[in-house]
Amino acid sequence: MNYAFRLPEDLIRVNTEVCIERYGMFIPLPEVEPEINRFGIITGIYVSLLMYEMATGNVLTYETVLDYFSQEYEPDGSLRLHNNGRHPEIHDFVEWMWEGSRWWMEYNTFSRGVDLTFHNYYLLNRENGFIEIPLYAFSPQMLRVLAYTYSHPERPVSEMNLTEMQKAGY
Repeated sequence: MNYAFRLPEDLIRVNTEVCIERYGMFIPLPEVEPEINRFGIITGIYVSLLMYEMATGNVLTYETVLDYFSQEYEPDGSLRLHNNGRHPEIHDFVEWMWEGSRWWMEYNTFSRGVDLTFHNYYLLNRENGFIEIPLYAFSPQMLRVLAYTYSHPERPVSEMNLTEMQKAGY
């Protein structure tokens, strides 16, 4: 389950105290420090949710994931599990990510594609004041535009207006 959400891999970037032995344990999502991502998102999780949405049309919100990981136990005291019938949207995502090792192979391809789309845009727009930033610092809005553009290769990179988004604080 944690693998599907890129845990603890992405948490290691957020909190260096998380250790590799915690793959099978409950891992609460920490608050993201503003110097990591000022929008408060764990980018790897957000990108995996966008990959899922672009591929399936199903939307699993980041807020739903935060809520799911906020508790180790259900209100009745039972262990919170993705396959206990109480979290079908989480279960569907986990199952989809496990099919064919999407959590590893397809995620890495998708994430690199989003980052490359951003870099291509940067090369076309750096003289217009567009600033290059690392993937982990992207806003949810910018990630969505990049993921959509990467997933729809017929849409030219030049049609994205990331410069305006960046100027507006996204």
